[in-house]
Amino acid sequence: MARTADSLRPAAPNGTTATAPSRRSGWIPYVFVGGFLVVLAVNTTLIVNALDGFTGVVVEKPFERGLAYDKLIAASEAQAALGWTVAARVEPGAPANETDIALTLAGRDGPLVDPVIDARLQRPIDGEHVPLLAVPQVGAGAGDWRLVGPAVRAGQWDLHVIVTAGRDRHISTQRLWIDPADAAPAGTAPSDRE
Repeated sequence: MARTADSLRPAAPNGTTATAPSRRSGWIPYVFVGGFLVVLAVNTTLIVNALDGFTGVVVEKPFERGLAYDKLIAASEAQAALGWTVAARVEPGAPANETDIALTLAGRDGPLVDPVIDARLQRPIDGEHVPLLAVPQVGAGAGDWRLVGPAVRAGQWDLHVIVTAGRDRHISTQRLWIDPADAAPAGTAPSDRE
């Protein structure tokens, strides 16, 4: 004789089948399902934010720029092969309305002949830039120049210099400190000081 589920239950004293009392732990499976739903919601939120957020690209056309990197290395090696040196220092005691920087240029075989100099000061913090005029230093050697521009605020500045002589070109950047005694008064823009 086959047994059924009802025949396995103990009989009540009056001969009817007893039903099992409801268990207090019946909510535990719902906790697991709820936990998985919370994990699913958090993961969905993170995925949506990742897809809508920063892509990691910091330059336009990164692939093309990466391909051009070999040209940049070749240009750097060509510049080093020239053997040119560019040295700069802030000249103290400039007039109150100007910045005066001494620039010394030298080639491998001596001073450069008729160089074209393009120079500017740029603040590394806020990007403010000030163009400078290059004039030969009076009474000095052939490679000595003055870079003259409007007075600038005290602090750190990057001096960007591009020297061209014939078909050769040298690009350099040097960090300079403008002493407060040689700087423009605070709160004035370069155009206000002329």
